Amino acid sequence: MAVLDASALLRLYLADGPLPQGLEPVMERGCRGDLILLVPDLCWLQINSVLCRQIKRELLSSDEVSELFADIERLPLRAPAVLLADASRQSGIGVSTEFRCDPTDGELCIDCAVTPR
Repeated sequence: MAVLDASALLRLYLADGPLPQGLEPVMERGCRGDLILLVPDLCWLQINSVLCRQIKRELLSSDEVSELFADIERLPLRAPAVLLADASRQSGIGVSTEFRCDPTDGELCIDCAVTPR
């Protein structure tokens, strides 16, 4: 198991500094399924915050950020909240969370719903 933070993940996509030592082989093993890639629950919030700032500073367009975020979402990352959501689904409780950046003002929006089934 490897624990990754938002800054390490974003370094794979944004040229704002060197990659942390050992990140590439860890990511390769995680993508092959040989290693669990764990991220803190706030990782998605932090990633969204950074990407919204990139839009606000006009370093990336909304379309570029959408593509980049979709690429990150495809990574085999696991977070405690996701594991909790999986367990809650098995117990009959629905959990959904959506993080998005408002393209008009760059503000981060979080939509969350918990519903009994």
